[in-house]
Amino acid sequence: MTKKMPPVPDFDTPEQAREIISFLWNKIAELEDRLNQSSRNSSVPPSKDNPANKARNTSPTRRKSTKKQGAQQGHKGHRRERHEHDERLLVEQYLPHDICGCGGKVVPNSNPYRHHQVFDLPDVSYSVTEHQAYQGECCHCGEKHRAELPDTISQTLMGANLLSFIALQSAEHHQSIRKIQSMLNNVFGLYFSIGAISEAQARVSAMLTPTHQAIHQQVQSSPLIMADETSHQRNAEKRWMWVALSPIAAFFQTNVFRNRDAAIRLLGKELDGILVTDQYSSYRYIDENKRQLCWAHILRNVIAIADSVGKDNQPIGSRLVLVAQTVFRTRHQYEAGKLTHALYYRRIKRLRSSWQALLKRGRYQCSKRYRGRCKLLLDDDVMLWRFLADDSIPLTNNAAERVIRGYVVWRKCCYGVRSHRGEQFRQRMLSLLETAKLLRLNPYDWLKSVAHACIEKTDYPIPKELMG
Repeated sequence: MTKKMPPVPDFDTPEQAREIISFLWNKIAELEDRLNQSSRNSSVPPSKDNPANKARNTSPTRRKSTKKQGAQQGHKGHRRERHEHDERLLVEQYLPHDICGCGGKVVPNSNPYRHHQVFDLPDVSYSVTEHQAYQGECCHCGEKHRAELPDTISQTLMGANLLSFIALQSAEHHQSIRKIQSMLNNVFGLYFSIGAISEAQARVSAMLTPTHQAIHQQVQSSPLIMADETSHQRNAEKRWMWVALSPIAAFFQTNVFRNRDAAIRLLGKELDGILVTDQYSSYRYIDENKRQLCWAHILRNVIAIADSVGKDNQPIGSRLVLVAQTVFRTRHQYEAGKLTHALYYRRIKRLRSSWQALLKRGRYQCSKRYRGRCKLLLDDDVMLWRFLADDSIPLTNNAAERVIRGYVVWRKCCYGVRSHRGEQFRQRMLSLLETAKLLRLNPYDWLKSVAHACIEKTDYPIPKELMG
């Protein structure tokens, strides 16, 4: 059914005509601004940018590099180090001919003049352990007795290593269940049904419950937390994947909504540390003295003002962009040791005064679409400059966005999930993988140790960094 167009506005006086023209002009300006949205001036992801626009650079004053692609002159090269001598290294020695062309004897040196190592993979296979249980009969009374399988072996067809391998292929390498099935068949000569592989992921997810809980507790008690969220699909329902990041752990959680209750479920009702996020309203239950707003998001907001249609917007927006970029530049110089703390503090204080003055002008002089944005930035002034009280507080929550990027790629490759079990598998595996990167642990070894502990009924392994 086609939507009917509203009737053409009519007017009787020049004043009414000017009102109609003003309304239509503002509407056209708003639509133009929406049409020009990109990752440079809004929250639109870079993957949706038009490649022809080259809008990925968030700094409008940055010039395009004239250097050619590849290593630059004077660049220090990186060479692979020789593999150490262990059980994996097989040495083959080649000696020169015994007799020289002149008839003399050739005596080889004690050390080789060249080392050439060739890396290869062994022929991959699998091992099968068949557990045979017998039964017997009493010679006196005829009662039958059966041996029971020990509870320290896997009760399914898959052992700890295979379960861990399947889970890692799905979460780290973004393989679908059918691709995992094909790889197991082609590489290992193993065949399992789609249902068996899905059940293996569910078993690993259940094993990771204590790990997921320990990561959650560590993140909530951290003195510094960064948070972000992205869309998540379960069947036809749109849900949300949230992430909370501390310096040593990353916690993922799926929620039905993107609201305050979901944020409380992720972070808790109260925080002891500092939370770094964007301006999303779900986090506003946190005291403003415990929040730092992401300046990367703020920069995109003011770039949108500078790029907008309207003669009153662009001068104020351009100056706001300059102030925001100077904040970044000053902070980077301070972190590099080029500024003393006193000089750094004085410069940031002057930038803050200029920022506030420009926002006050923009609250009255900018077009209606951007007046509210200027007012909101003024209202959030305390959260914008919280980093002045503590040098450990970062200017952005880019670390959280980088962490959640892995899930976005997984979502694009394998789409959504169909059940609560699938949601649990994703959030728990992502928490383990990203935490392992932060702790510089091998995720496969960590996952195998968890699976072996759960199957063999031994002590559950939790890294000491996550233990309170």
